[in-house]
Amino acid sequence: MFDHPTPAPTAAPDLTDFHTFKHFARDFERQKLGSVQSLRWLARFRETNGLLASGAMVELKTPGATRPRLLVNRPRFAQWLATQSTAVAA
Repeated sequence: MFDHPTPAPTAAPDLTDFHTFKHFARDFERQKLGSVQSLRWLARFRETNGLLASGAMVELKTPGATRPRLLVNRPRFAQWLATQSTAVAA
């Protein structure tokens, strides 16, 4: 659907790179990168906007849960975000 470039994953991520969506959203808003609602919108369309494919967001699916737990990989999210500015300009 969307034709966004997906950054190639670099080295294997460290566990300290992953943060819960709630924690990441709070920092995202504090750093004035956008609102929590704008991040929720990005997360809602993570399959089509490249966040899942890039490894910037990871779904943890547990048996019996209705929705997966969402983790954000900070370095890969930053890489993904950097590619979006060029994708919009093109």
